[in-house]
Amino acid sequence: MKKYISYGLLCSFILMALAACGGGGGDYTGGASYTKTAFKINLSGDLAGKAIMVADFTLILPANVTPDMVSNTPVDATGVVTMSGAFVGITPYATYIPATDTNPGKLKLLLTSNTEAGVTTIGNGEVATVTLQQLAGTVPVAAKDFTDKISVIVKDLSAATIEGLTPSVADMAL
Repeated sequence: MKKYISYGLLCSFILMALAACGGGGGDYTGGASYTKTAFKINLSGDLAGKAIMVADFTLILPANVTPDMVSNTPVDATGVVTMSGAFVGITPYATYIPATDTNPGKLKLLLTSNTEAGVTTIGNGEVATVTLQQLAGTVPVAAKDFTDKISVIVKDLSAATIEGLTPSVADMAL
């Protein structure tokens, strides 16, 4: 009986080892395939007569979601972040902080006004469209996955913080 149990365990081990072997190509993604996810970042609230010089967004990313970046730098910044609304014409600076075993990945987005007058209106609140990639076969992300996972620090022309502005994520599409 012990012989059959040992034989069964050995066969199970061999089958598991063979199942783990693959013909991967050794590329950066390990052969993983991704789908693109795009969404809008909105900013709402009252500027109280002030002008925005800097808006510094931090977005905590769900598992299996990353920006399309190489070496933590956008491959093509316009492919990752496209400015919209009152922020059209501003050059975005994006930095990706990869996830670790204990911390989720983050996308930092810094928007600095390109005029001395700053941004004086947020209009309909739309700031930018962000395109991320999601590991294929994982549960699709939705705008609700970013609730309480996006923050912003907004500074006026004198570098004072403008309080009362709220960031949000909307219009997510795969």
